[in-house]
Amino acid sequence: MNSPTTHVSAPPSSASHSSSTPRRTARLAAGGKSTRRALYSGLLAAALVSLTSCGGAAGGGGSGGNVIRIGVVVSQTGPDADLGAAEAKVVELYKNELSKVPGGRVEWILADDASQASGAVKEVNRLIGQRQAAAIVCCTVTPTSLAIQPVIQQAKVPNIALAAARAIVEPAASKPLFFKTAYNDNVTETVAVQDMKSRGVKKVAFLYVDNAYGQSGLTEFRKLAGQNGLTVTGAQAFQATDTSVSSQITKAKAGNPDAYVIWGIPPAANVVQRDLHNLAPGKPVYQSFGVATREFIKLGGPAVEGTRIAGGRLLVWNSLKANDPHTQKITEFARKYNAKHGPGSVNPFAGNAYDSMLIVHAAVTRTLQAGVKPGNRVEFAKKLRDEIENTRGLTGVTGVFNYSRDDHAGLGPDSVTMIEVRGGQFLPAKTEADRS
Repeated sequence: MNSPTTHVSAPPSSASHSSSTPRRTARLAAGGKSTRRALYSGLLAAALVSLTSCGGAAGGGGSGGNVIRIGVVVSQTGPDADLGAAEAKVVELYKNELSKVPGGRVEWILADDASQASGAVKEVNRLIGQRQAAAIVCCTVTPTSLAIQPVIQQAKVPNIALAAARAIVEPAASKPLFFKTAYNDNVTETVAVQDMKSRGVKKVAFLYVDNAYGQSGLTEFRKLAGQNGLTVTGAQAFQATDTSVSSQITKAKAGNPDAYVIWGIPPAANVVQRDLHNLAPGKPVYQSFGVATREFIKLGGPAVEGTRIAGGRLLVWNSLKANDPHTQKITEFARKYNAKHGPGSVNPFAGNAYDSMLIVHAAVTRTLQAGVKPGNRVEFAKKLRDEIENTRGLTGVTGVFNYSRDDHAGLGPDSVTMIEVRGGQFLPAKTEADRS
C-alpha cells in the first residue's frame, strides 16, 4: 500500500554562499569587463528566478507569475499508510488538473509523515518555512492532525485535515485556522445510532483504539447514546499494535450487550473483530468509517461479514442510483481513480484528499480574484483562510460542503449512509424492511 514519498531538497544555506564569495571576487578581478558582465547577467537571472519562486509578478502569459504553494502531508508509509497512500495517489492524479488559477498556478507539494506525529510536525515546519506554503493539507489521522496545530497557529496559515475527530476543528471560534473534509465522528455515529434503534438495539459495548481518534469516538458515542435511550454497558481500550484483545472481549461480553461498536482502523480493528467473532459470535458489530478500505475485508475474511458502517456513498458508488450532482461527482471520481490504480481501489480516504484539493483550489481562485497576491504572505494567508471558511455548496465526493464561522467540518448526517459487508464486498446496508 505504500507509495513513494516526494522529497524536496532544502535550498543552499547562507553559509555555503558566503564561503565562496572570496573566490568569486578574485575571479572577477582577474577576468575584467567580460567576466563582470557575465556575473551580473547571472545575478540578474537568479534574482528573477527568486522573485518568481516567491510569488512575485515576474513572467507573463500562460499561468502568470503567481505561484501558490500548498503543502500536503499524509501518511504514505507506516501503520496508517492504508489510508494515507490513497490520499497521496489523489494528489498525484489531480495536481496538474487543479493547478490552474487566474493569473497564476497552484503547486501541490507532497510529503510523508511516516504515520508519526514528529514526522508531521517536521514536514509542516519545512513546507511553511522553506517552501513558503500558503496552506497545509494535513493529516491522515487524528493524532497527527492535532500534533501540528501549534505549528499552524504560529505560522497563521490555514489547514485542512483529512481526519475525523471533532476536536480538530472545534470549537471553531478558538480554532479559526482549522478545517476538515472527513466526517465528524458524531455525524457518522448519529446515523449509526439511528440504525441501532431501528434494529431494537438497547445496550452497546464500545471497544476503541487508545488514541485521540478512539477517545473522541467514545466521548461522542456516550453523548448520543444518552440522548437516544441507549446504554453503554462498558468501554474497553485496545492498542493500535495489539495482536490479541481477548481479555477486553471477555470484559465487554460480561455486560451482555445487544451490539458491539469498534472504533479504530486496520489492522487493529480487524484483530478486535476477529476475537469478537471467536469469543462473542452472533451479535451485530458496528465499525467506524476508519475501516472503509479493501484491506479491512482482505484481513477480516468471514469474521467481518455483516459488519455495519455509517459512512460516505463513495464506498458503494457503483450501487448508487440517484441522478444528482453529488452522485455524478462520486461516479466521475471513482472511475478516474480506478482507471489509474485498478478496479475497486478507490476508497473514501482518497475522496477526502480530493475534496480538500477542490476546496483549496476554489478558495485560492477567489483570493486572487479579490486582488490579493501571494507575495504578501500574511495578507494572502488571511484572505485564503477567509475564503475557505466562505465555502458554500461545494459538491465534493464526501458530500456537499458548507463551512461557516461556527462550522469548519461542513457536512451533516444527510451525507452519510449505512453500509454493510456482504459476500466480501461493501454494499448498501439492508434495512429491517429488506430482511422481512
